[in-house]
Amino acid sequence: MVAVLLSRLANRARSSRLQFAVAAVLASQLAASQLAAQDVIPRLTRIDGQANIELDGRLDEAVWQQIPAFDGMRVVSPDTLAESSLRTETRIFYTERGIYVGVMNHQDTDTLVARMTPRDTRLERDGVVISIDASGDGLYGYMMRVNLGDSKTDGTILAERQFNMQWDGPWEAYTSVVEGGWVAEYFIPWSMIALPQISGDNRQIGIYMERQVGHLNETWSNPALPSTVNQFLSAFQKFELEDIEPRTQITYYPYVSGTYDGVDDEAEMRAGAEVFWRPSTNTQLSLSLNPDFGNV
Repeated sequence: MVAVLLSRLANRARSSRLQFAVAAVLASQLAASQLAAQDVIPRLTRIDGQANIELDGRLDEAVWQQIPAFDGMRVVSPDTLAESSLRTETRIFYTERGIYVGVMNHQDTDTLVARMTPRDTRLERDGVVISIDASGDGLYGYMMRVNLGDSKTDGTILAERQFNMQWDGPWEAYTSVVEGGWVAEYFIPWSMIALPQISGDNRQIGIYMERQVGHLNETWSNPALPSTVNQFLSAFQKFELEDIEPRTQITYYPYVSGTYDGVDDEAEMRAGAEVFWRPSTNTQLSLSLNPDFGNV
């Protein structure tokens, strides 16, 4: 009887060890698959040649229908991280000239909030933001926002959440009200972006999308990065690009101003420009021609 009991206990022990070994193997395989999934970086769609896009705030060109849309927005202000109550369909592709972004914001048109303001004015209204981690490593990036009505806000970003709103880039964006909501359409030239030198043909950039919904007093984003978390720039969604090289960047801002003295009946005209030349990613030369400090 004792021998039988010992035999049964031994069999149970062997069975337990086998079950534990199987569970350990399954857990190991699951962890490996999750790690592999994290290492897979999606590629942005590249369009060779001319995209034939008329930047007008409407996604009616045929090329937009070839680009897959993504959403994934969550509420980050207030910081609930709940799924967004309305769809936001974002499409992104690039050419050798730059990045095109099209965003369809589904919303009842009776609830739209459009307010015209000067550049870089913060105000509650409907707007869309794209931020780009150009370094691919969370070191520096750019923020570009267009509001319904075409008012713009932009700035540079340093890790993790240091914004410099003094920067004005030569990107373009337009909006329009359409059936079922409103559309934002961007073009961001590569010549504006400081891309690091890399070895090989493939590079990574990070992308962060944000939508402000004025009538709800809410802000949504993908990835969900509320101001209550420490990570921001380094947590952007990574995408892979192919065969895009840094370009010499030159930006200029001409101006014309005039004054009139009604007492002496005298008029004075002034003209000049601010020129910024970036021959490499870590060097920038600035030139002022007859500067008007009221303009700068």
